[in-house]
Amino acid sequence: MIQVWLSAAGLALATFIGVGLGFFIKNVPDKWNDRILGFCAGFMLGVSCIEILPEAFEAAGEGNWWIALGGAVLGLVFMKLMHHAVPHHGHDNRIEAASLFVLAIALHKIPDGIATGVGFNAEDTTAAWTVTLGIALHSIPEGMAIIAPLLLAGVSRLKTLLIALALVVLEVGGVWLGYGLGSISEVFFAIMLAFSGASLIYVVFEEMIPAAYSHGNKSIAAMAVTAGIFAMMLVEAI
Repeated sequence: MIQVWLSAAGLALATFIGVGLGFFIKNVPDKWNDRILGFCAGFMLGVSCIEILPEAFEAAGEGNWWIALGGAVLGLVFMKLMHHAVPHHGHDNRIEAASLFVLAIALHKIPDGIATGVGFNAEDTTAAWTVTLGIALHSIPEGMAIIAPLLLAGVSRLKTLLIALALVVLEVGGVWLGYGLGSISEVFFAIMLAFSGASLIYVVFEEMIPAAYSHGNKSIAAMAVTAGIFAMMLVEAI
């Protein structure tokens, strides 16, 4: 229980650090932004493929691979539906565009939290802490990214801070939701693990990597993604 609180507090702190930096550093050079996003994408991809999904299939039990596979499919379908529920392009109005951007991040905070919390039901919580680290690393630049569109749209600093707080509440709620659902039964634990692993993979390929490639720094971003995967492998080896 204490580990869940510490993990949730760590994710909240990472977001607030990013938000705080966003107030003072409004313009991060594209190359550095792409490096950070690419590294976080690679790290989270590694966490999903090396830690979460293999553990989900193991938790499902011998011969019950279909349980974990079903959980992964549910995760992909859930993220796809959420992605279609929020328009991502074609909005010229700054306030509307900023609102949709924040809503998109808000919807992603929930599965991020679930992916973190569900792992704390396992006897070995190493994977859960690795997921916490990967999502926290991503939450810092994401927190910075929240600030600019809101301020440019004319949203006050106080309201921006309150919006950031709401996002933190969603993520922390997701952590406890994942922990609670994963504790129901071994089968449900396997389903939730696979669900969270597939959700993270979807976010990596649908949002993070395209964003890292969007400024034309594909080589830099690709190297950062690779470095993130290697970093995850190093953490696993240690």
